[in-house]
Amino acid sequence: MKLILYILSLWIPLAGVIIGVIFMSRPDPESKRLGQTCLILGIISFVLSCCLVVVGIIAWPTLLILMEEYALGWLANPVF
Repeated sequence: MKLILYILSLWIPLAGVIIGVIFMSRPDPESKRLGQTCLILGIISFVLSCCLVVVGIIAWPTLLILMEEYALGWLANPVF
């Protein structure tokens, strides 16, 4: 069950935060550790997702420019 919760926390960051808060509110130490781990995984997953979105936003115009230059170069010097 722990593995499923860890995977869910990585796959869906909001679920990781919710699971983390729920399990951290339980009294036993094992549940608290599980909740803390799920919370950390959810936060890490959220931060990585944000970083990937920023990289995608920055890289997309560069990719379009490179594709346009390649296409124009190929049209100017076709290889037949």
